[in-house]
Amino acid sequence: MRDRNINTIESIIRVALGVFIFFVGYEITDFVGKYESGGFPHSNFYGFVFKFHNPLQVLLFFVGFVLFLTGITGFCPFKKLFLKR
Repeated sequence: MRDRNINTIESIIRVALGVFIFFVGYEITDFVGKYESGGFPHSNFYGFVFKFHNPLQVLLFFVGFVLFLTGITGFCPFKKLFLKR
């Protein structure tokens, strides 16, 4: 018997959000090339993303993977730890 603590709607949202966040992390690679070639205007936000693109990419990959995995399995250990029912 599987232990599920996430309902179906939340699972679907987690999977979709996880895939989207993972995709945004993947697109940071294209952003760096376009930013260097002048494809984006120089601003504080774009400069921040360009300066810290490696940690941002790893963070987005990790968050996207965790959301996708918890959505597929229907079990979130953080929810079980913090919401003791």
